[in-house]
Amino acid sequence: MLNQYGATERRVPFYAKRLCLSPNRLSAVIKEYTGQTVMEWINRHTIQQAKVMLRFTDEPIYKIGWDLGFENAAFFAKFFRRETGQTPKEYRDNK
Repeated sequence: MLNQYGATERRVPFYAKRLCLSPNRLSAVIKEYTGQTVMEWINRHTIQQAKVMLRFTDEPIYKIGWDLGFENAAFFAKFFRRETGQTPKEYRDNK
């Protein structure tokens, strides 16, 4: 489902509803089997998509953020930096 909806949906209740589970149950199952939270899975998927787009397209960074469901470039940059330790521009420049 992350491959299908991950570009636009980053909320646990969205995935829980599609799986006919409560958000708490989905979180518990994922944590039990993987040791990670659902949000860690969702964030990792979002970062992977962002990295591919930054590396292999010439799309402006704000457009990549928009395509991944962020309201603006600042939110995208803050998220990317928190998850990777680099800004999107730094990542792209270090191809």
